[in-house]
Amino acid sequence: EIYVMGCRNPFRFAYDDNTGFLYWGDVGPDAGESNAMRGPKGHDEVNQARGPGFFGWPFFVADNKAYRDFDFSSGTSGEEFDPQAPINNSPNNTGPTNLPPAQQAFIWYPYDNAEDFGSLGTGGRNAMAAGVYYPEDYGVSPDKLPEYYSNKLIIYDWMRGWMRAVTMNEAGDYRYMEPFLEGMELNNVIDFLFSPNGEVYLLEYGSIWYSQNTDARLVKIGYNGGNRIPIAQIAADRTVGDVPLTINFSSKETYDEDGHELKYKWKFGKGESSNVSNPTYTFEKPGYSTVQLVVTDQAGAKSEDKISVLAGNAEPMVEWQIEGNNTFFWKDQSVNYEVLVSDEEDGSTSDGTIGASDVSVTIDYLERGADMTLIAQGHQQAAVLSKTVSGKTLMENSDCSSCHQEKQRSIGPSYVEVAQRYEGDPSASDYLVGKIINGGAGVWGEQAMAAHPQLSSSDTRKMVAYILSLSKESSSTQQPVSIKGEYVFEPENDDEGAFVFTASYTDRGNREMPGINAQSSVVLRAPTVQAEANNGSNDAEVYVLSEEDYPEIEDEIKLVEIMQGGHIKFGSTDLTNVGGIDLDMVFEEEQVAPYQIAVMINGPDGRII
Repeated sequence: EIYVMGCRNPFRFAYDDNTGFLYWGDVGPDAGESNAMRGPKGHDEVNQARGPGFFGWPFFVADNKAYRDFDFSSGTSGEEFDPQAPINNSPNNTGPTNLPPAQQAFIWYPYDNAEDFGSLGTGGRNAMAAGVYYPEDYGVSPDKLPEYYSNKLIIYDWMRGWMRAVTMNEAGDYRYMEPFLEGMELNNVIDFLFSPNGEVYLLEYGSIWYSQNTDARLVKIGYNGGNRIPIAQIAADRTVGDVPLTINFSSKETYDEDGHELKYKWKFGKGESSNVSNPTYTFEKPGYSTVQLVVTDQAGAKSEDKISVLAGNAEPMVEWQIEGNNTFFWKDQSVNYEVLVSDEEDGSTSDGTIGASDVSVTIDYLERGADMTLIAQGHQQAAVLSKTVSGKTLMENSDCSSCHQEKQRSIGPSYVEVAQRYEGDPSASDYLVGKIINGGAGVWGEQAMAAHPQLSSSDTRKMVAYILSLSKESSSTQQPVSIKGEYVFEPENDDEGAFVFTASYTDRGNREMPGINAQSSVVLRAPTVQAEANNGSNDAEVYVLSEEDYPEIEDEIKLVEIMQGGHIKFGSTDLTNVGGIDLDMVFEEEQVAPYQIAVMINGPDGRII
């Protein structure tokens, strides 16, 4: 059954079990100004339905501000519609002609200031309703919202980034509203829920439309009505290195919202500890250690942080050297590159002690260079390759080569034969790990394979990963890339996408410690930069022009409107070999005053280039 009609674009429903009332946001039309010939300017609404009813659209908006009956064939306006007796005489109407009296919105606001509801900001709008909070619905929970918010409706706006707590009387009538979590920075809240324990969950879409935003997040908020718990955070100048390994630890990121003086307790393992805020400690023996920091405030509230330390093997260094521009690529042009690897124990690529085959190098083209998720996946792919390099190193340093070769059969099968036999078998990795450690015979003939109980499960799994990577399927998908050479950019087009240069090296480790993997990546993007992809702005706003609203355009267009004195920022941009910058602009002639656009380096007050 139809419960509510007369909605334009309802968004985020919330049902109140205690009263039976239904709440929702309704996104209104885009008109920024009222028109005496047509009707009122657009408003967003938060609605409350105490029963089934008609909520006005398209005859009324907000508090039943009436539109006028308009004859599209003659272009003439008639009388304003009557909210007490609205008539739907549309030729497309298949229902009743005489509609129920229109119910006005519960809360409403336009693009500009909301005269009836105090300060709700200005600009874009997208009203939503979270629901009414009842503390008794959530039992005994230390983190639920306090009694103060009892019977209050929480509403929020995606575009303006605010949340409000609405106070109502016993009948459910509006009394007033106030900011909710006003000091919290929000990145377009798209959903709001109360947890079974009365906590708040927020889902934030992120700052840019239709993008995989890096600032999108799921937030859990619990209430603390008394002393706030201090937050312990450890920093260290290094966490990996050969022994003796001296590390300077810091608690400078530790804080207490109440400003209490804190006590510090550091634990370095084996009973050794420190009570200073920023200790220095030396690890004398190889191995993994967990360093713990516990901070306590004056009221006895505690929190802790932990960090892992790997002593006994220095971390290798991997570096890309790319001649020319390190931000952009240009189609059909080439770039000279070299990967430099150095390791305290293993040597370096410069002196030949680390060979080219020990380094995993990939160059991948991503069609949509701004998609950081795909770039991250490319890095993960390189990490998988690095594991096979690590496994190969472990194999070469073991006794396996006395019975097995990579491609030739010896006493035992070649690694390629093993890889091909178990290709596509999801249980192969676990089976082969057990086979190598425990030994056995019967699969490849009567010759028994010796057990290797001295190998750890972790190292053996790396060795198996290397073996399985030699299957036809695996080897055909990885194109070998030299650690030094010239690369020609041949993308499908020259105005989008990115090339991701990734190098990975896993050192050889030692008897006490396994190998450590290090990676380095360089992303070279297309030289066409979309304005909305900026990483900082002031007095600038993104607008989306769609084919639906503008039939003359073929594809959706995103525009950034920069107000007078405003700017957008593109950080970490290399301008080496860049000879000029073209700007694409669009404007309506009647709105254009004399203007000047400047491109500056090193900030909005920097040198104009």
